[in-house]
Amino acid sequence: MIPKIVFFDCDGVLIGNETWDAVLNSIKFPRLENERLTRLYYSGKLAYKDWIKKQEIYFRQNFTKDIYKKQILSKIKINPEAKILVKFLANMGIPMAIISSGETEYVKIVAKSLGIETFRVNTFFHFAQNGRFAHMDYIAEDPDAKVIQIKEICSLYGCQPEETIFVGDSDNDIKAFQLTKHGILYSVGTKSSQKAAWKKVGKLTEVNKLLSYLL
Repeated sequence: MIPKIVFFDCDGVLIGNETWDAVLNSIKFPRLENERLTRLYYSGKLAYKDWIKKQEIYFRQNFTKDIYKKQILSKIKINPEAKILVKFLANMGIPMAIISSGETEYVKIVAKSLGIETFRVNTFFHFAQNGRFAHMDYIAEDPDAKVIQIKEICSLYGCQPEETIFVGDSDNDIKAFQLTKHGILYSVGTKSSQKAAWKKVGKLTEVNKLLSYLL
């Protein structure tokens, strides 16, 4: 199967550093608390909106537009393997899109750096006139937003999700894997993400070999 589109998650896939983790560090969000809330959400014991509200408390106390620019946006590190894979796909004429749960400004930088024109995000920061964080918006719960956005982009390209590939690295990508039926898990992942994945790779450059074989 020659994929009609290759979709990428952003954090942990296209960028080597976890930018969202850097955001949480910058607002002094306790690491153990974040891990606890993440477990509660994915086990169905915490509503997504309540998770966001708990994060916003720390954002309002510690986050500004200036911190975002200097500590986050200026330190994005593109995964070298991603550059090789994106160039390979571009040479093959295969369209690409980023589907991220992250915030629009840093995903925009990643997309521009890699030459990927199409991207979608699920987080939008809003700052007051004095530069302090005001609130954040989101489209839907992260896994559901990815499904919505994949379907939207497939509609634009006139193809079905099953004719595409999604490269992700976490449980956040499981619904995208299930939708496309061609989820490629990059990194170790969890038992759930491993089970949902169509293929598993330790390096993004292995995707080149996989697609070459399919071609």
